[in-house]
Amino acid sequence: MNPSAFEEDRQLVLAAGCNDFIHKPFREEVLLSKVGEHIGVRYIYDEPIESDSDNRFEGIPEDSSFILDAQSFQLMPRDWLVRVYDAACQCSDDMILELIEEIPPENAPLAKALTELANNFQLEKVMALTQQEKS
Repeated sequence: MNPSAFEEDRQLVLAAGCNDFIHKPFREEVLLSKVGEHIGVRYIYDEPIESDSDNRFEGIPEDSSFILDAQSFQLMPRDWLVRVYDAACQCSDDMILELIEEIPPENAPLAKALTELANNFQLEKVMALTQQEKS
């Protein structure tokens, strides 16, 4: 689609009575900025969490060396991995949370990390981590 087509879409949307227009794919910061602009909100953000790795998770002791990767799932049965992968493909965080309950207590760091991903709807990451083990 060329840029003039985007401008035509924008004009049609605005003419229909909308207040603004955002192109897909949406970027979170643009969407939040537009919402704030039109309804008059001001966002207050938490302090960013400093982390050595995107794969370290809150609630796991700092001295823990647990990093969530495909190898983290090695202790779980293959059929469980397939079910987690399928749940992620279906965008079902609820199914993933149910499957997490099957993780033995000795694998609590895996359960915690996977819960963080599910609660934050990082299902593509869950798919990537479990797909390697699925095949």
